[in-house]
Formats: sequence, structure tokens, C-alpha cells
Amino acid sequence: MKIDISGVYLVEYKKIDKMKIKKLYLENDELRKFSQRIIMPSQKKLPYFDEISDSIFSTYPRFKVEELDSANYLFFLSKFYDLIEESDDEDSWLNSLDELFEKTNDFKPNAIIYKLTEIGEETRKECIYISSFKKNMLMEDKTILFRKKKKKDKDLGVSEISILDRTKIFVLPEEGFVCSIEKSEKGTGLKVYKAIELDKLFKIDALIDDYAEKKIRRFISDEENRKFKLTKEKADVYFKDTSGNDKLNEVIEEVKSSKNINLKKTYATFSGRSTKTIQKISLERLNGVIQELKLYAKNPQKEHYFTIDEIPRIDTKEKQIYVDEKSIKIFAAMLNNEIIQKLLDGTIEIPYYQDE
Repeated sequence: MKIDISGVYLVEYKKIDKMKIKKLYLENDELRKFSQRIIMPSQKKLPYFDEISDSIFSTYPRFKVEELDSANYLFFLSKFYDLIEESDDEDSWLNSLDELFEKTNDFKPNAIIYKLTEIGEETRKECIYISSFKKNMLMEDKTILFRKKKKKDKDLGVSEISILDRTKIFVLPEEGFVCSIEKSEKGTGLKVYKAIELDKLFKIDALIDDYAEKKIRRFISDEENRKFKLTKEKADVYFKDTSGNDKLNEVIEEVKSSKNINLKKTYATFSGRSTKTIQKISLERLNGVIQELKLYAKNPQKEHYFTIDEIPRIDTKEKQIYVDEKSIKIFAAMLNNEIIQKLLDGTIEIPYYQDE
């Protein structure tokens, strides 16, 4: 598939009714050359997005929606597409790159948009591709080296290197897109390549909540081969209180209602892979962490920010871990590579408490 970029835009997105759009003044010839450099994301085996009730296993970071309808919480992206289109009729050019470097400038972009045509053997689709705007794309007072074309020392076999004499440079991304949106007679289609990045960019709370709930449900799945288990011993996780009452719904509600986005993302991004620290340690060692947390909570000389009731329970003989709505923060710490490593090293630090 070939692409033809017709426009590049910078967007400062806060809300759909509070966004600023600036177009980059690029000549058609430059856009044509840039189009040839773009690496398109793979669209093979892109699963369909579904609701939580349909499948607890559709937790891929990539998905597609054939047609966005008004009932879908991602429907605002259809309006986003329209606003990019409408900006072509407005005088909203970026005056110069200097605007991006000025600290006093009131335009702070967080997204880069490529308006383009996807050209297949028998099809043409009008789309926009969205990438996150990152600070490291702006370079000031840097020495940029590049190889000169058709300049090579025949004796040494090396290419001549030149220096780009610029003090302010903006590097446009050529790959790593967050999503793409396309319009047709059928409606608006959406393809998401980085779901968590999409949430970060557009602050879609419902999306991260959806992923978090699906991941939590996978711990108690009836399908044994797809069920999340923890540690080398593959311990089962149960969402129950000390009396044995089922607390799954309470756990889900506590996570989704939390104001701590990092807590939600820990659940939403957990993969259960063997490379995770929680999967590489023994259940006995994890239990040792639990005992250290209990000693910390009991120590009268410590300033406590959690109680014993908030610590998950472990049955090493039955290979079972118990979590309820009170212990979701410490359980999240166990799933988070960075935090569980600190706990294993003896550092009692659980940021889900301090961040709120």
C-alpha cells in the first residue's frame, strides 16, 4: 500500500471543544518525498473492539472499529476528524518553528496529524494518522550529522559527513502511530495501534477502565489455559474477603472509581508474561514480601499509610492469593515490575497511596 500525505497538522488537545490546530506550511514536493519515508503500522490480524460483556480476552493493545456509532465512547474521534478537515478552510498556519520553542507561546501541541490517502491496488481511502507530540522531537542548538549523497572516498571506502547548520529543528515521526481514522459513505472507521497511548493522548477514562476490568476478570477465568496466574508456582488469584465472600465486583468498582491513573494503568497493562518479575519469583519469596509488609504495618514507630487489612493474603500450601477491594493497591504493586522489585529489595514504597 502506498500513501500520499496532503497535510501535516499540530494539535493541542484538551477536550473536543477545546482544541487548537496549526497547519505546517510544506510544499507538495516535500510532502511527496516525506510520504515515501513513512512506515505504516501493520494492519494484519487487527482484532475487532468489543464491549466488556462480549469477551474478557479482547485485551490487545491494538483493535479496530468498522463504524463508530454515537453510543461508543470513542465516537468523539469522528468529530476530531471533521475538525481537522474544517481547519483547511481557516487561516491557522504555524507561522514558524520558533513558535514551538517559545516558552511564552500559548500553543502547546500534544498530537501530530498526517492527513493522507491510502492507495491500494483497487482502493483509495482518505484518512488521518495520529502520533503523539513529544518534547524530544524538538532540538535546539544541536549538531546534526548526516551523510552527503554521492560523496565517498574511494580509497578509504567511507562516506563524507556533513553538518546541518540549524539551531532549531523539529523531527517529524515516520512511524509509531497511535491510531488512524478514516471516513467513508458507511461512516467513520477507527484503527488503534497503541490503546494505552490513545488513552494518554485523549484522556479516555472509559478505555483504560475497560482494559483494567478485562485484566482483573482474567484472573478468575474458567478457561484455564488463558487464566492469569502468578509466580513460578502458578498460584491462583481469588477476589475474596477473609470470610470467603466473593469480592470481584467490589474490586473492579474500586479500581475503576480510583482517581489514581497509574493504579488503573497497572491493571490495564498487566500482560501475565513470564518476563514479569511477579512471574519469575517463587510464591515463598512473594509471601516473604507479604510478611515484611505486615511487620511494617504493625511497627508502632513507623508512619503507616496502609493497614494489615490492606495487604493481600497468601496460602502457600494451596498456592492461592486472596485480594479484596481493600488490598487493590498493594496487589497492583505486586503486578508492577518496578515496585515489586523495590519490595523484594526491602524498600517499602507503594506510590499508589502517595499519588492520590
